[in-house]
Amino acid sequence: MSLPTLPTELLLCIVTHLLPSVQDLDSLAKASKILYTIINPILYHHQIFHHDSSALIWAAKHGKSDPCNRLLQEGANPNTQDPQHRTPLSWAAGNGHKEVSSILLCSEKIDPNAPDVHLQTPLVWAAGNGLPSAFMGRNSPFTRRNSPRPTTDAVHSKAGDYLAIVKLLLSTKDIQPDCRTQRGETPLTVAAAAGAEDVVEELLRTGKVDANSMDQFGQTPLLAAAGNGHLGIVKRLLAIEGVDADPRFQRGESPLLAAARNGHVGIVKLLLAIPTVDPDRQPSFGDRALLTAAAAGYTDVVEALLANEKVDPSLPNKYGVTALMGAAQHGRTHIMRLLLAKGVEPDGKDSEGSTPLMLAAERGHVEAVELLLSTGRVQADFDLTKRNMSSAFAPSKLNEDVVRVLDDYKSRRRGGSSLDS
Repeated sequence: MSLPTLPTELLLCIVTHLLPSVQDLDSLAKASKILYTIINPILYHHQIFHHDSSALIWAAKHGKSDPCNRLLQEGANPNTQDPQHRTPLSWAAGNGHKEVSSILLCSEKIDPNAPDVHLQTPLVWAAGNGLPSAFMGRNSPFTRRNSPRPTTDAVHSKAGDYLAIVKLLLSTKDIQPDCRTQRGETPLTVAAAAGAEDVVEELLRTGKVDANSMDQFGQTPLLAAAGNGHLGIVKRLLAIEGVDADPRFQRGESPLLAAARNGHVGIVKLLLAIPTVDPDRQPSFGDRALLTAAAAGYTDVVEALLANEKVDPSLPNKYGVTALMGAAQHGRTHIMRLLLAKGVEPDGKDSEGSTPLMLAAERGHVEAVELLLSTGRVQADFDLTKRNMSSAFAPSKLNEDVVRVLDDYKSRRRGGSSLDS
């Protein structure tokens, strides 16, 4: 006699005996439709009451709407949490699963504002298109020009409709649209950093979000958008009455500096046109916009900054380093020409006595060395070998072309002096 032909009561006794082995039960349920009909409800109940509804997290994470529905009908806890305190709704919203999010939000017991260990709510996850808020900050890997967008360990749905999920959440009773993460970011800041223009618009439409909200690093939605190059969002935020285009924070940077640091020239030009923006503002950490862009090699940003009458091209940082020094150290000859054309002193010294020529020479930038020597206004009488040995950033071996160029220059200078005498 085969199992499916046994009386239901006897089958239930067998199933009850196998309960500790969920894998065996699952295999048995797949043996026939009759066994599936009998065993499946038992499996659901066993999972709910003996495994803290963890299957609901799995179903939500992977966008499985039918198991999600069934688990909820069988009494699964919609607010169950994984070790990171993420709920099924957090996973569904973060992975772009609109249907599952809708199912969960229909549960009477659902907490739409349940935070994870980093105080990220489902709305924060959806607003950031599934990226954790830690990726949105000023030290984020994707706030740098042309850097790849990071991914989470979650299985993201390519068709995930984050905007639709945000709308669902915002229409939910007691939702908190201006909640804050552990780092102090709001959904608006996260959406601005992610470049989610439609989400930004939805959040602003609620009238319940602070467009000037500042996280613990001094990052505002405007700064987040500017640093990540989202011109459309920057324009939208600047159009809001009362939005601070140049927010002050003891530890933070400005939107202009964030844009300049990452080479977003369109945003730099837009911010420079605002009278209240100070382009020479010195942050507590890091350098001013011009020095930062010059060292990074963003020629178009440097041109935009130099075209602004408020920018002092010779202004040093607290260590005496100027934009010319930053450009020379990295061999940015085109930027060096722009700065020299503005009358920048070619032989200025930083707090350690280094000049642009010294910095270019020890790094082996031949063209930069030749450009500085061509001004006829620099001192070349320094011991390059000694500087190279004492510098932590110089190559282990001197650039022979640089040595030759410097020696030729010194010889010509000595020859000229002899003829003059």
